[in-house]
Amino acid sequence: HVSTATAACNLAMLLRDSGDSEKRGEAIELLEGALETRRKLLGETHAEVAGTLQQLASVVGAEAEGMERASELLEQALELLERADGEAATAADGGGGGGGGGAGRRGGQPFAVDARRELRLATTLNSLGLLRKRQARLAEANSLYTRALRLRETLLGAAHPDTIACLHNLAELTRTAGDEQ
Repeated sequence: HVSTATAACNLAMLLRDSGDSEKRGEAIELLEGALETRRKLLGETHAEVAGTLQQLASVVGAEAEGMERASELLEQALELLERADGEAATAADGGGGGGGGGAGRRGGQPFAVDARRELRLATTLNSLGLLRKRQARLAEANSLYTRALRLRETLLGAAHPDTIACLHNLAELTRTAGDEQ
């Protein structure tokens, strides 16, 4: 059931945040099970699948040896969210084709579903930016942070803590890039 997957994700995040590296494997197992459940019950392109991919990336990417897998997971989540966003926009514009299902825009105002998906997209962009910074791929990190910042400013406003955190990441990246020159 979807609620079971949600509970598994919540428990996995608690295990991740406990700081106990021995609990990392258990968190990964829980998230992999939740991912399988969500894919089966909600479909491969559901935003909750992207969220689970991102959570799994946060656990596997905590260790240096997991950065490549974390990168792959975040890229999958990003592709899924960008594809879903494009399909919703096409459906809202009357172009048919994509899983609009009421998730389009009217009069330039996003539905709540659109806003949630775009916030998840911003979070995924920010997470991938953090990973790219750790991989010393600074130009990519800059582009990802900038996109995330634009989305968060639009959706949440400049004074929101998530927007400020993204701005901080971009500033820290700029400082890091300056230190390397």
